[in-house]
Amino acid sequence: MSNRETINLISKGSGLGNLSATATNVHKGINHRGVGNPVTQNTDNHGLTFFTRPRLNLSYDNLSASRILAPLLTQSELTQQRLIRVLLDPDGTKSPRSVKAPGLVDERSAFIPMLTNNLLSISGWPDVDVDTYTSQEGIAKESWSMIDDIPRNYGTYSLTANFRNIIGDPISALFYAWTHYAMAVGRGELVPYPEMIVENEIDYMTRIYRLVLDPTRTYVQKIANCGAAFPTAVPMGAAFNYTADSPLANDNEQISIPFQCIGVEYNDPISIQEFNATVVYFNPEMADATREQLFTKLTKSELSLFNYQGYPRIAEDNELEWWVAKDTYQLTIDEQVAIAGV
Repeated sequence: MSNRETINLISKGSGLGNLSATATNVHKGINHRGVGNPVTQNTDNHGLTFFTRPRLNLSYDNLSASRILAPLLTQSELTQQRLIRVLLDPDGTKSPRSVKAPGLVDERSAFIPMLTNNLLSISGWPDVDVDTYTSQEGIAKESWSMIDDIPRNYGTYSLTANFRNIIGDPISALFYAWTHYAMAVGRGELVPYPEMIVENEIDYMTRIYRLVLDPTRTYVQKIANCGAAFPTAVPMGAAFNYTADSPLANDNEQISIPFQCIGVEYNDPISIQEFNATVVYFNPEMADATREQLFTKLTKSELSLFNYQGYPRIAEDNELEWWVAKDTYQLTIDEQVAIAGV
């Protein structure tokens, strides 16, 4: 008899059941002895939060009409202003405008990396709340109830995202430009791209994806997203507070940004499809027809080496894959081989 079989016999005799089958026992039968539950507690990883890029019209004519946004017209590519302009106006990187920041922004990325990388917390996701109908009482004061609701949440709610402030305070500057544009375009001081007007779309919307991962950060355990969202406040005032107690400003070590959100989807398979479609929209080469020819899927052992690189994809088995362009992959591998050979 093996050690495992011996342990299983002992655990069964003590009422814990077969330790090799704890995960199935808890679903299959009742613990009528009440001796405890040996099943491992859920240990999901907080995972990742993605903010999609909006589609502001930060063209020359628009920016020239705004004193606040005019600094975004800088011709220097390695500046905070160019970073913000390219992140918030993905169309601006396309010909003939071709406003780019190759050292700061991957124009083929669908998301805003500095928000994902510096997020400390995000809260306010609405719980599933079921409305009910209760009949009027009869002559014996009898009544009955049933669920009277729709199986989707199309309502509005607020999310609050807290970010770690980093050198140069680019996050505050990003949201300041974002909200200023949204207010100005609403008053007609600035104009959206023509196709946004034709399609009756609001161009300053983002979508927030929450991916809860397993402890190894390999598989997506849960997924949620708002239908659309936009920032509603920027704590600019805190940056100008003053105290003689410290030479360094501490009031804006964290940046709290509230978002007004519309609709929510929890663990809906279409969220995975939409997530992948968003990645492909910004980077068409990530489509199924060309992805394997142009990109290399990173193995688990390669993920650390390629941190801050790659495009995400959620596979059919819910694995969160990361794909890197073949030339980038080969260049990095060659560098590692050269270092190892020194």
